[in-house]
Amino acid sequence: MRSRGHLALAISCHARRRSRTWLASAGLLGGQGAPPRRPQLGELTDAGTERAAVQTLLGGRTTLRRLVIVTFARLTLAIGLAACAAFDEAADADHLDATRSFEFSFREGDARGFFAVFRDIPKRIFDEYVRRKEQGLSLGPVAPLTSLDVAADDTHWLLHDGVMAMPDELEGSGFLLQGNNHSDDLDMFLVRELGPEDGILPDTRYTVRFDRLALAGDVPHGALGVGGSPELTIRGIAASIDPRGFEVDASDHVRHPGGLGSDPGIRLATNAICSLEPADVTTTMPACPDDVDDIEFSRIDVEPGVGDSVTSDAEGRIWVMVGGHSGFESFSGIYYTNVDVTVEPEPG
Repeated sequence: MRSRGHLALAISCHARRRSRTWLASAGLLGGQGAPPRRPQLGELTDAGTERAAVQTLLGGRTTLRRLVIVTFARLTLAIGLAACAAFDEAADADHLDATRSFEFSFREGDARGFFAVFRDIPKRIFDEYVRRKEQGLSLGPVAPLTSLDVAADDTHWLLHDGVMAMPDELEGSGFLLQGNNHSDDLDMFLVRELGPEDGILPDTRYTVRFDRLALAGDVPHGALGVGGSPELTIRGIAASIDPRGFEVDASDHVRHPGGLGSDPGIRLATNAICSLEPADVTTTMPACPDDVDDIEFSRIDVEPGVGDSVTSDAEGRIWVMVGGHSGFESFSGIYYTNVDVTVEPEPG
């Protein structure tokens, strides 16, 4: 954030630039506006002309005064504009200095400060999930499921999260988000708080650009499912509200706090890894196997390069969210491996 002194200097620079434009249009810059040549007395031929010449010579004092004023104005303006140029360069440098880039990878088994947020679920399901997490109890099997754990499904809808080994012989680790969507309204988000320790300034408008998203999915594109397609749209959100908070509505469902639930975010990718559609319709995905049960987890790596705007809070904190809302009334699991973002102050 710029101080009042910075603002005053910016206003002064704007005024100086306008003065330069006015002086140039008046012919007082760049050697223009030179005074006319005064005639010599010996060159005059009559008394009237001689009297006019005398008046011109006497008026030369005014012309000289005008030259001194214009020269001083031009010198002052030049010095001021030089200072303004230095100010602009410093402002650009400050802007670059305030830009932060982050590359978060879970492949080595570290959560890198991320945590999971599940919303739009019944309060009893949420409470059981939280209880098991806090007490270190089992949350049941993880994707890909070979059979349904009925008990875990009944108690907490198979909600599970955390950094764990990648499935289906994929190397490294990933941050898993999974759940069985019985409500037709399940939100699963991966969240990272950024604050002053990360270089975030208070009360500052930022663009959070999602540079890279890498994950592993196991669903087809173009498939039909109960309540919707198993292909889930993954979105990026830059939030000024801590998403760990929540509200319980009249239907006893846990919802996002404040207006966060209405933020659609920006589309980054999906969890589909192959296509059931004809080759002439889909050109970016390979064809799925004839038996969709043979689909295994495969990697997806995209560079969206799109941004979401956010204003940091008074403490200089924002929250970066990756995930989405599911209408597919069945089980979904996604392993995230990389989330890269750039946080850049917006002009103004």
